[in-house]
Amino acid sequence: MTIEDVDAARSPWRTRTITIDNGVLRFALFPDLGGRIFSLVHQPTGKEILWRNPSLDPAQARAGAFDDCWTGGWDELFPNDEAATLGATAYPDHGELWTARWYCEVQRPDTLYLRTETPASRCQVEKWIAFNDGEERIRFRHRLQNLSGQSLSYLWKLHPALAVSPGDSILIPAGRLRLEPEFLRSLGGGALEWKGPILALPDRTVDLRVAPSAASREVYFFYGLDLQEGWCAAYDPARRLAVGLAFPRDLFTSCWLFASYGGWRDHYVAVLEPSTAYPFRLEQAAASGQCAVLPPQGCQQAEVVFSARSGVGGVSRIAPDGEIY
Repeated sequence: MTIEDVDAARSPWRTRTITIDNGVLRFALFPDLGGRIFSLVHQPTGKEILWRNPSLDPAQARAGAFDDCWTGGWDELFPNDEAATLGATAYPDHGELWTARWYCEVQRPDTLYLRTETPASRCQVEKWIAFNDGEERIRFRHRLQNLSGQSLSYLWKLHPALAVSPGDSILIPAGRLRLEPEFLRSLGGGALEWKGPILALPDRTVDLRVAPSAASREVYFFYGLDLQEGWCAAYDPARRLAVGLAFPRDLFTSCWLFASYGGWRDHYVAVLEPSTAYPFRLEQAAASGQCAVLPPQGCQQAEVVFSARSGVGGVSRIAPDGEIY
């Protein structure tokens, strides 16, 4: 296990960079740029698991509309997605975490500790990231603390942008799927809600599990609801590599997919998004009772596992401990 803490002057990305290598997984994290995990390499197969925007320098993408500043990697969104106003409080586009500076230290040889506070929602957010030598897993422990005397309705969403290829599988064990009416793109024309991964459109059927070619110019955005279990995954058949997240289903009650297969800003990327709320507008989620809620001075904790497994023929499920089957 090696951990390096490189300052901005010496980092190739021109921002403080924490790199951890456990012999199987190697990742790089930017504490001063939202605590973003910018690189995650599965070393046995040589695959960079996270998508990175080739047109944007991460050191320059510090503020503004999220879409215009999105460098890729793995962000977290809290307490909202789209810019929102709830009560008297306005929240910026994609929330307060992706632009925050995080305090970061190595607590043990195998654990990073990060902490920040959100000025609008008035929360302290803490995160512990733990590795074991030679293991294809990363364990995350999260803690949200409401510092105010008011209840907070919130949307908290994991936002790993995955580097996928045509023919890869995207898997969400959802009982039903729902399109976002404000963002139908290439999936418009059929039902807004249905069961199963196959969507019937007037002129074709779409298997939403399979990544099409970039020439298709497809763009998918939908919510996976009524989750049967708390996990989501991607599978690369060329490398026989499965990767995924295991998360508490009672907190992350939906899992979204945003995928641009060449059709949005020419990006080819799939973002798997376990979320505590839907739809993407916080005001609507709160009004419909679909938000998670932190009571005054309340605390929410969650454990999430990222895992990989090579040499497999697919994914049937991911257990809560991250074991991929």
